Amino acid sequence: MRIVVEEDHFLKILPVILDPDTPDEHQRAVADFFAHDIDLLKWCVEFRQRIIGLYPAKVTFVKSQPDFVAQLAEADGAVCENFVIDEAALAQAKKLKVVHKFGYLTPYIDRAACARRGVVVHTVRRRGNAWGLSAWAR
Repeated sequence: MRIVVEEDHFLKILPVILDPDTPDEHQRAVADFFAHDIDLLKWCVEFRQRIIGLYPAKVTFVKSQPDFVAQLAEADGAVCENFVIDEAALAQAKKLKVVHKFGYLTPYIDRAACARRGVVVHTVRRRGNAWGLSAWAR
């Protein structure tokens, strides 16, 4: 399983969860970020048992649209926020099965083109600490 991911600081957790080759330094940094909420590394061990077929995966971060499209050639899945997934990108993505949009709106994803190729598109509402604080303050 290969997953290509648009570089984003919130998404740094993905290789910790999915990629056993993630350097220890990266794992410790991400675990430290979450330490006030959870023992992340312990949680990962438990979570991996529930995602059979998704772990282990090779997670590759990319910083630019051209690199993203190039990496799609070998990707089974993609996670993006602002990168474009259109007919041209999908033409390179022969193995792609799923696109996960980090955020709810999909203006840069051609959902019809994905559907024609059997690529499932998922979204998730993006939330951060500011959202949580504003909800708490109400």
